Amino acid sequence: MGRQSFGTIDKRGTASKPRYRARFDDPTYTGPGRAPRISAPHTFPTKREAEIWLAAQWSAIAAGTWEHPAAIAAREAEEARQQSLKGLTVADWADAWLADLERTAAAGTLRKRRSDLRRHILPHLRDRELADLTSADLSSWWHTLDATPGARRNAYETMRALLNAAVADERTLLTSSPLSIKGGAREARTLRKHLYSPTQVDALANAMPAAYRALVLLLADAGLRINEALALTRSSLVEREDGGMSVRVEHSLHRVGRHLEAGPTKTAAGVRMVVLMDSTTTTMRAHLRTHVASGPQAILFPAPRGSGYARDTALTRLLAAAQDVAGIEIPDGHSGGWHALRHYSATRYGQAGATTRALMTRYGWSDPAMAARYQRSDEDFEREIVARMASRLEAHDSVEKRPNR
Repeated sequence: MGRQSFGTIDKRGTASKPRYRARFDDPTYTGPGRAPRISAPHTFPTKREAEIWLAAQWSAIAAGTWEHPAAIAAREAEEARQQSLKGLTVADWADAWLADLERTAAAGTLRKRRSDLRRHILPHLRDRELADLTSADLSSWWHTLDATPGARRNAYETMRALLNAAVADERTLLTSSPLSIKGGAREARTLRKHLYSPTQVDALANAMPAAYRALVLLLADAGLRINEALALTRSSLVEREDGGMSVRVEHSLHRVGRHLEAGPTKTAAGVRMVVLMDSTTTTMRAHLRTHVASGPQAILFPAPRGSGYARDTALTRLLAAAQDVAGIEIPDGHSGGWHALRHYSATRYGQAGATTRALMTRYGWSDPAMAARYQRSDEDFEREIVARMASRLEAHDSVEKRPNR
């Protein structure tokens, strides 16, 4: 069929049932060679209708209002997506987010998120549309949240993670987090890890059931995360040529449905080899002889009942009971537990002179700021340093004042 002053019209179909295809060159194309052809979204039953469509396209181009079909399709797809996501509630998004965490998060993290949502977030905001949440809504939630300081801290962290994940996910319409509570983040950070003393660590280990005493001492030395330690097997303990022992960290426990499986560590940096102190090496060798089944894949710290993986929740209860038996009191604003043993290890290691890189390697951190955070001193250690300084100054003054003979 003939060429028009703008575009072309081709005759298609059959003689008895003709159809007409209208096309024109893409006016936005600036590349080399001939411009791509843009066709009408459908053919026309008459040539006249095809001419009318081409004329309408030309008029839009001349007026500067023409849109590329690809841009129109993208806009319509986005409108359809937004329409489908309208009505997504906080509860709906929480379900989707938890499903994602089941595949990626450590068992302890997943358990904490579920608990925070169930107890402190969803009772207040379950049916609110996620995209309509405002700073005022969240401020009201925060200031009426009746919970202990530790529970408030955890709830704030979970709310922040929930909303940040929503902003980054195309399955929601949230474009920025409305969580902007004056003083909220500061209050969420007020609960600090208790720094056990060496005497308290020994007392804690002695108060634990015999099968788990080595677990306390291992974490206090190597600073493993609890679910890294619970994933260890006989083959994880490596006897070195110098007579010492190292622990190879390759896995962390993850909850998969109702079961626990050894999966990846929290970060790629979590895969590491950790050198043990001689005293811990002796403890672990005794533990292997007494409490671990034979075979390289035998679990070092199995469940209290059975031979499978132990749940950190069950062992946390044992640790809390041991803490009571040992008479260890945790100061207000601090928390004890398994992670506090990791904190103990990292702090002592830093006080012994470890570099930032050494701390990052030993504790599986990818962020140098984490190492700096754990390189703090406790009050007793500061007093010890000050006493050393004073002793050296006194010795120096004594030499200076000694009469010449």
